[in-house]
Amino acid sequence: MKKHTSHDTENICLEIDKQQCLSNGVFNKGSENHQTIQIEKSVLNISTYLFSEIQIVFLEGCIHQEIKIPIRDNREYLSLAFVKDGTVTTKSNLCNYESTSSPGSANLCCHCSFDGAAYFAPTENLQIVSICFPKKYLIEFDTIIENCNANQAKGYMNIPMTNNLPMQKCVDMLLNPPVTEMIKQVFLQGKAYELISLSIQSMFSQPIPDSNINERERHRVYKARDILENSLLNPPKLPTLARLVGTNDFKLKKDFKSVFNTSPYAYVIKCRMEKAYHSIINSDMPITTIAQNLGYNNASHFSSTFFKHYGVKPRDLKHLRKQG
Repeated sequence: MKKHTSHDTENICLEIDKQQCLSNGVFNKGSENHQTIQIEKSVLNISTYLFSEIQIVFLEGCIHQEIKIPIRDNREYLSLAFVKDGTVTTKSNLCNYESTSSPGSANLCCHCSFDGAAYFAPTENLQIVSICFPKKYLIEFDTIIENCNANQAKGYMNIPMTNNLPMQKCVDMLLNPPVTEMIKQVFLQGKAYELISLSIQSMFSQPIPDSNINERERHRVYKARDILENSLLNPPKLPTLARLVGTNDFKLKKDFKSVFNTSPYAYVIKCRMEKAYHSIINSDMPITTIAQNLGYNNASHFSSTFFKHYGVKPRDLKHLRKQG
């Protein structure tokens, strides 16, 4: 295990794929590398785990003021990027391209000798997870990329994904593995494959991004999504939500549908049901309490909505869990 600390800002550069040809399978199974970058009071920790087919990269730290880290991708590969906490903006040095990833966002990224920089906004707890793998690794990702008209730069393209509850839980487990160091790498590798599978399912259940939506409009949609996810108990009405993100309700509803293939209202219901399912499976909380915590004062209404989503009533699911 290698450790390296750098204080020289002139020589700092993210070279995640340095001296590695992902398509040739040169990963050393089980190897890991840890690097700490310090810029004044800001600290950025980069942990890389290399396996035979995939590479897992963790970016964690405390950013006191915006920092700029150059990026050089010397080869072609794909990555899945998940932002748990913090905000990072990617800019190209070769064209007028800019993409911002905020907390809770998830993206499929295509890299091909990209020359640019990552700008990390101030945050007390930066947490980003990336899973890298070679092009042609899975035909499903290649199909999405070939048929997508998402914004792209020279050597880089990112496609937003719906970051559903199972994916978020998987990211949480990667960031905080509940295992000992002896089996940590096995756990991380397994969870990475699980997250890859969940990402494929997520992307094929959503529409291919609409090329008519620019990055600013897309950012508004994701901001609206974040607001809804953080206020499931009492979400704002559509006109209020639109004002909060700086647009009108007609435009927001149209753009939200283009990005997530659903309405803001239906998205709230979906998130509520995902949280309800997780609570039923992983806790002994009464069904009525779960319903009330998600904004349902009528238990029968909650039960019928849950049944429409999962084909089973909440009480029956709880009974099945206890039997198992």
